[in-house]
Formats: sequence, C-alpha cells, structure tokens
Amino acid sequence: MLVLAGSVLVLGCSSDASPTVRPKPRPTAGPAATFPGYAVPIVTAAQAPAYVSEQLSLITDDAGSSVQLENVIAAGAVVVPTLVDLSGSTDPKKSWAGVAGLGRLVHSTTGGDQQRAMQALVGHLSDADATLRAYAAGGLAGTGSVDGLAALIDLLDSDDELRFSEPPELIRAWAYRALRALTIVGPVFEPYGDETVRAREVAEWQDWLASSRARLQFDSAAGTYVVR
Repeated sequence: MLVLAGSVLVLGCSSDASPTVRPKPRPTAGPAATFPGYAVPIVTAAQAPAYVSEQLSLITDDAGSSVQLENVIAAGAVVVPTLVDLSGSTDPKKSWAGVAGLGRLVHSTTGGDQQRAMQALVGHLSDADATLRAYAAGGLAGTGSVDGLAALIDLLDSDDELRFSEPPELIRAWAYRALRALTIVGPVFEPYGDETVRAREVAEWQDWLASSRARLQFDSAAGTYVVR
C-alpha cells in the first residue's frame, strides 16, 4: 500500500522501513482509544466536521501540517465526507487537507467511502494546483489507477514545491519517490539534476509508460505495478 503523508512517502510504514508511531493529542471533538505510545481519536460522523476543522486550525503556514493531517487520517472513514467537501474548497489549506487526506484514506476505506474518495481524487488529476494533482495522483496510483501513475510521470516536469510540506520538497522529487516505490524497475530520474538531463529522463518515463501500459498489472498485496 502506498501511503503519502505530507511530504513523507510510506509503504505500509515509514520510508526507512521502520514502523512509525506518532504521538496524537486527544481530540476535543470526542474521546480517544489509548494504545501504548499514542492515542487514536474516536470521532463520530456528527463530530467529524468539527474535529477536522479543529485540526486545521492548529496549522500555521506549514508548521505542524503533517502531524495534524495524521490526526485527521487516524479518525478513519468517518472523516471521508468532510474531506470530500474540503477537497473542493478555494481555501488552500482546506483543499490541501481534503485531497491529501483522501489520498491516504482511499487505501484503507471500502465500499461507498472508498468510491467517494476515488471520485474526488479523479477530479483533481487535472487540477491547476500542482500540489493537489500530486496528492490525487499518488493516492490513485496506489490503488492501481494507471491514470494516477501517468499523472505522477507528468509531475516529473514540475518546478513547484509541495504546499504544507515538511521539510520543503519539490513536487518532481516527491513524484519520483512515489514512482520508484510503485514501479521498482522504472527508469531513473534525478529531480535536482541538470534541466536538459531531466527533460530526457522525463521522456524516458513517458516512453516506458507508453510501451508497457497495456501490460501493466497492479499487485495489490505488494502495492506495486508489474509488467506482464
């Protein structure tokens, strides 16, 4: 399973393959189930909008964004309707939280919640905001969507930085990390290399997808694409 948290790429755990345990404050919107080392919020459907709003209010610019997003995601499927609404907001913080949160929860939800998350993410694959495109593409690509994979490849050409990223990261670097995790044997790419070299490497990725797209299969257990 591909997990994209803030600017951190996780495949079932942290990017260095060690489990991540992040302290989570108890939400004022509801009680919390306490486990060793952290507390997971228990939020009802009625409490979800207020809980998500509370977490977003704690974000000042980029400060603490990953922690607050993790708190929202930890509430689970109950926050999906709220995040779908936020994903369409004109407020940069709200739209970021909506799309980034759905990009994570689309892997752990089922049924109608997952369908709503996927539909919202698909709508952002062509978003003018490259940050929203990135989180939508990463989330969808991690479910087996080749369209999401293609959008990640297109983002290798981006010069923008991810908004609310800790630490700051170029979108093309983030997209490449996602592609490497998802494809394993795809072409190389140097996000901080010479512009001419990068252009050639982007073309190689596009050629790779064009030549293998019809044979790509997603191994849901491994969370990777294989070429048959």
